[in-house]
Amino acid sequence: MKNDSFKIIDKSGDRKYFTIIPNYIVNHSTVYEQAIYLYMKRVAGETGSCWESPINIAKKLGVDPKTVRKYQKKLVERGWIEIIGTHRKTKPTIEYRIVDLWELNTRHYAEKTREKEKGNNTFSQRSGNESRMKEESAPLVKVSDGNKEEPIQENLSNKIENIYAHFTEKIHKESRLTDGAKTKIKKRFENYTEEELVRAMDNFSENKWSMENNAHRGIAWFFENDDRIDQFLNLPKTKKTRTGKYDHLITKS
Repeated sequence: MKNDSFKIIDKSGDRKYFTIIPNYIVNHSTVYEQAIYLYMKRVAGETGSCWESPINIAKKLGVDPKTVRKYQKKLVERGWIEIIGTHRKTKPTIEYRIVDLWELNTRHYAEKTREKEKGNNTFSQRSGNESRMKEESAPLVKVSDGNKEEPIQENLSNKIENIYAHFTEKIHKESRLTDGAKTKIKKRFENYTEEELVRAMDNFSENKWSMENNAHRGIAWFFENDDRIDQFLNLPKTKKTRTGKYDHLITKS
């Protein structure tokens, strides 16, 4: 008999209107990581992706966009979400895919179950229940909400001067470093390293359209907000290497 392959498509609709996440996420994350992960997973669905901007996500969750960016980076570091590219050519946003963690979830709790079964040989049922409750409860982790200003580093003024020097060399040599511009650069240091800000300037300077249409706007415009830095970080990269004469001033973070 011929063995024909076939595909079953479930159209019952019994999985509509809710989102399932692994217990591993709930028991190994902070409240901000949980909220952002759950929202992104709901948007992406089972097989899709999420490219909503941090501003939109922040509005839905009632938090600061800086908080969203901070914990999206942590989720990427944990390996729970991954960056797969950018979405849209104008005002691009980072596109994320939710990593399939169900195998990890099953393996983790199967191992916990085996450990409990071994423990039942020497401990009472009561102690076993107490152990289970302790393991399954999410640890209380004191985290920053991302909205408080970080302590000012001693070398912050030097970093701002270095950023300004790089900007005048690469983008607009006549741009003035006003007090307002200093404040905006300082705010960007809350969520970006010096290397990231330099890379944003390099990407901008190597993009012909950006230089022709926006270079004249000046340094205060460039560092206006985090979304603008994200946009410049996502501009198409070139094979050119940075050869700025002020590069030796850039401190490594």
